[in-house]
Amino acid sequence: MHASELFDPEALRREVEAGYVYETAHPGDVHDIGKNIVGVVLACNGFDVIDMGVMVPADDILQKAEEEDVDIIGLGGLITPSLDEMVHVADELTREDFDQPLLIGGATTSKIHTAVKIAPSYDHGVVHVLDASRSVG
Repeated sequence: MHASELFDPEALRREVEAGYVYETAHPGDVHDIGKNIVGVVLACNGFDVIDMGVMVPADDILQKAEEEDVDIIGLGGLITPSLDEMVHVADELTREDFDQPLLIGGATTSKIHTAVKIAPSYDHGVVHVLDASRSVG
């Protein structure tokens, strides 16, 4: 008997449709390990994840989020220039009348930066996520 015979993947999948999450790392940031881990954690918890990769411009983020009608937009970054880009994306989301919550994560991010710099730019929920396991709890 194979181990795979012990598990029914459909039975293990959540009954509730969790929604679509869009995630990306920003221009100038080529690091994707954290983004990939968050994507796996979200997918394992029933979310359909659209991963556009790294170095994605704000216009592309907005276009894809609108095309796919996502429920949540996730932004991540490992280097400090990503912080300014996250503020820019939040400004653009406001300008274009988006209303999806925004998840912010990555090594250079913090609750304080998210609250002081990003949240004032976007009124539809901005959440700092310290680690991948907390993105679904």
